[in-house]
Amino acid sequence: MAFLFVLPKSYSQVRYLTADETESWPKQPISIPDDYNRISSYVYLINKDELPKIFSGVAYTKEERQELGIKANDKPDFLQVSIKIKHPEINKETPIAIPLFIYDMRDKNKAKSFSGLNGMFLNDIKSESLSSNIVGQIDINALISNSSARFWQGVAKISADLGKSAVSLAMGNPKILVDLKAKLSGYLDSGISALNNLNGGQREENHTFFISLVDRQKGQEFDEIVTAARLYQIHWSTNEVQKSNFLARIKADNALPASFGTSVSNKTVPYILVVESRTRQKLEVGTPVFDKEYNNKIATEYESFHINDHDMLLAYRKNYSTAYNAYTYINAYKSRLAAGQPDINAITTAIDFSYQFKTSVQAENEKYESDEVSEDIQKRYYAIKDRYSAIDVLVNNLYGSADQNNELQRASRILTAITNPIETEGLSKDKLYAEITKLNEYDLLLKNTGIQPATPSYQECKRLRQDYENRLNDMLTAEMPKDESKKNAFFERTKVNYPSCVGCVNFATSQLNGSKGLRKAQLTKQYKELSDKEYDQFSSCRKNIEKMFPVISQRIDSLEDFDKRVVIESYKSLKENIGKWKEFVSQKPDNAQPEEIDQWISGITESRNRIRYAIKDLVRKNILVQADNCIAE
Repeated sequence: MAFLFVLPKSYSQVRYLTADETESWPKQPISIPDDYNRISSYVYLINKDELPKIFSGVAYTKEERQELGIKANDKPDFLQVSIKIKHPEINKETPIAIPLFIYDMRDKNKAKSFSGLNGMFLNDIKSESLSSNIVGQIDINALISNSSARFWQGVAKISADLGKSAVSLAMGNPKILVDLKAKLSGYLDSGISALNNLNGGQREENHTFFISLVDRQKGQEFDEIVTAARLYQIHWSTNEVQKSNFLARIKADNALPASFGTSVSNKTVPYILVVESRTRQKLEVGTPVFDKEYNNKIATEYESFHINDHDMLLAYRKNYSTAYNAYTYINAYKSRLAAGQPDINAITTAIDFSYQFKTSVQAENEKYESDEVSEDIQKRYYAIKDRYSAIDVLVNNLYGSADQNNELQRASRILTAITNPIETEGLSKDKLYAEITKLNEYDLLLKNTGIQPATPSYQECKRLRQDYENRLNDMLTAEMPKDESKKNAFFERTKVNYPSCVGCVNFATSQLNGSKGLRKAQLTKQYKELSDKEYDQFSSCRKNIEKMFPVISQRIDSLEDFDKRVVIESYKSLKENIGKWKEFVSQKPDNAQPEEIDQWISGITESRNRIRYAIKDLVRKNILVQADNCIAE
């Protein structure tokens, strides 16, 4: 055992301060699962108030007191205990010093002590990075009878070391370091200012000994396993060590680091307790944010974790990326809105990414709540689930109404409706229609855009709306009066009271048309007039646009990914609705039912409106040249 002290030569060979291991735990090796590959080490200074007594005058022989120039009733004015190690992963060649205890008795009425780390010291070290045991050097400095300024200069140096290198020492638990620095800072201010008031002094004693912090051969969270503990008694080398058996009562299956300290019942002897533990790398909740730095951070996060955690971390990376895309498109919409060019496609794309995030997270939560996943993995997932909750708040805030933007508020209502479907059984007509109205917001957002996207969110909107409308139409049909003279008024009220229920309005309209005897000849004439007009106005322009499809496709392919995603929907809509228009204007009404002819008329008008918008959008984005003759009303 190495030691360093400042004492007269007459007794320096036979008396020194040391620490001997009095007991260790456990008696049998602890089984450690493969994924518990992170090592932590706790250092506890037990009965620290007994330390100053070791340096009181009465603890020295008469000859030693004469050499030191102290009396039997003298006590140390200052006492400092610090630990110094070479960290296995950080600044490997430079020892790091951290104070464990500072005791100040200059003013007997205001005696005070400072406890430093006194707990977790080494945290979250990869076991494979250890090539040897880690040994901590304990330094004890005692100043008797108002000694020199060297003591506070030494404390100041520890503070400087702390600021330079100990930030990284916390490794996964920065709160410990923040608390330590805050405590030490105030104490140092008081001590360093006392340098000017020290008038020489008598004696300073320096003692050094070593304790084992991490034994590589041995193997705060729910998944922490305590693997070893060692209790050291601090004493003069000439004194006998008191054997102990405090740790034996602790059972391995529920051992916690702090429980070892409380098990030491001897309150008259100063001890140093070292507790080792193994953990799996912590899955921190952290604070998810939408920025590139966080995006880059989680991109490779899974690589530092055990393979058991990879699935949930890779899914988290994917789901965060989906939410981040929603954030990007909302920002793009706001930027273009500020420039006077609002882009509804950016909003609808953001809605879809938001919907995909929410539904994917819901599936992940259900997966990790099922019996198919072990309880251990379920507990590990808690941190990821909390991250998802934080991101969900961020996503919802994207559509906040602080700027009173009607389109964003509408998008928020749409997202709520499609991610929180209602149970229709037992629901009143008014409440059912209120849900249909919310879903109708999606079509209102898309009105005149020329686009009905085949995206998951819009398809879910259509599915829910169809279910709700069918249910409402069934309820209305059940209330239809049997008296023929009252039916027309009933259907008229249906159209007025439920205008957003397309199925309800269509059914009521067809019934009214039938009751009014609208002849097929009238619908046929209306269809032929409209189709002839469309051929005259649009057929030539339509052919020219179709010839440009390859050029349009090439121009879109040359765009950046973000712009490409926005423009591609308009191009798809243009092609799709030209196809529909060609189909609607080329029908033969002679053998068709009136309802079919009515649908063709509506189809011609709707497809032309969507074609106009798509062309305008592509011209605005410099994909098409000006095409006024194609967008004429």
